[in-house]
Amino acid sequence: MHYETSIIPYMNESITEVLREYFDVKCCDKGHWWFTEWDSHCRKVFNVYALKGTDWPMYWGYNFDFIPWEKNLFKCSGKLGYFRTEKAVHIDFGGSIYRYIGFEDFCSGNSHNWDSDRHREFLAARDKYFVPIYGPDAEWAKEHIGEVVRQNIPFMQDWFGRIKTIDDIIALESENINENETEISFPYGSYWVRGFLYAKQHRMEEAIADIQRVYDRCNADKQIPPNVLKKLYEVDKLI
Repeated sequence: MHYETSIIPYMNESITEVLREYFDVKCCDKGHWWFTEWDSHCRKVFNVYALKGTDWPMYWGYNFDFIPWEKNLFKCSGKLGYFRTEKAVHIDFGGSIYRYIGFEDFCSGNSHNWDSDRHREFLAARDKYFVPIYGPDAEWAKEHIGEVVRQNIPFMQDWFGRIKTIDDIIALESENINENETEISFPYGSYWVRGFLYAKQHRMEEAIADIQRVYDRCNADKQIPPNVLKKLYEVDKLI
């Protein structure tokens, strides 16, 4: 069914109501972000990502207050910014429904062997978990968005139940690096996050090696900028 009325104005209220049944979250005033209180330099974060199209996916994960990000990681300028306020929220490492419903296979091209029935099943599953941005009216919007969020809750609970520690994240980032690094593809974010997590564990040789790898990819002769190196050593001093 095709709708033309935007229900985005009702999105945050509806999602906040459902998330608070399971997680102690606040809603960010800017964008579609939710976050918990800080606990040991970390908070849980939830996001609805504005894709092009009429349905938006949900993401969730961890935000660390000691991980700065390059303003433009692909240019490796050395200009850093943090996401650690109620208006600056970020997922440093996270998950989504994609792995749970086979979306990665679909996007990677592995779906070319799927028959028409499997394609229809996949698209129906995707629509079930993606937040719609159009609908008939406010009442429908609030109810339907709530239903979609509840469909995502078991995945969120499973993900947070399995991924709890820095060691868990380092292991998964290492898998991502091993699976995705090629001459063409380079997992900048995975090296960056793993590097700062190594620093948090006081594993400075590994931390510096990971961050240097990012700058090597940018420019073979480029060293880690002094301010970035300083941030790594500041993380090393954290308890």
